[in-house]
Amino acid sequence: MRSVAEILAHRERRRRALVTALWLLVRRLAAMGAVRVILFGSLARGATGPWSDLDLLVVMPDVRSGREWGRKIYADLDRMIACDIVAYSRGEWERELLHSRFLRHVERDGRLLYMAEDTRERAMRWLIQAQDEFQDADELRKRGRYYLALFLFQQSAEKALKAYLYNVTASQEVFFTHSIYELLQRAAEIEPEMGTLERASRLDQYYIPTRYPNGLPGGVPSRYYNDPAEAEEAMKLAEMVLEAVRAKLG
Repeated sequence: MRSVAEILAHRERRRRALVTALWLLVRRLAAMGAVRVILFGSLARGATGPWSDLDLLVVMPDVRSGREWGRKIYADLDRMIACDIVAYSRGEWERELLHSRFLRHVERDGRLLYMAEDTRERAMRWLIQAQDEFQDADELRKRGRYYLALFLFQQSAEKALKAYLYNVTASQEVFFTHSIYELLQRAAEIEPEMGTLERASRLDQYYIPTRYPNGLPGGVPSRYYNDPAEAEEAMKLAEMVLEAVRAKLG
């Protein structure tokens, strides 16, 4: 029979293991787009036992149902330690909170570990940056500084698409790529009409070669890009993306 000291030591080791795993899970759920993460159960109450697990409630964006999010979380997340994760979409959370005793209990007595920045506000900041870079690019185009104009037209379209995708998904993953082609693929999966912007993926060719001589073998970007028609076409492609995103974000 173990002593009280041994039991307490076991409980403390378990508590520390749970806390370590907990914050790794919170970071990973945030990267998946979590709107909020709430801890409930024994760890939240400060009543950890030798066999305690983690109990988390996660509110996710409305692009999937809570059940679908739950399947994705369990499939994609290395949970590292025994845990139960209950997932709701944002809409489900707001509707069911009105009449679910369980959800009211979790909100009242649980510990809010993470709450995302307001999704629309952050998306709009990306769109404003995209619009400003478009204006700067067009001024450079008119001055004949085509290499910089081409790069900024690419950046403008990239940031506009990130604004759209983040507004819809609230997922940090949209910021992990610089490829307009990849962003358009994701956008078309959500709204097929965004696939009509596919031509804008041509702007990807200006992401690296316009800035680095070693990205343009044998050439110097500031001297190589000297075609006003090429810059005008890039302007039209970036403008097409901006107009589409502005219409979506309102």
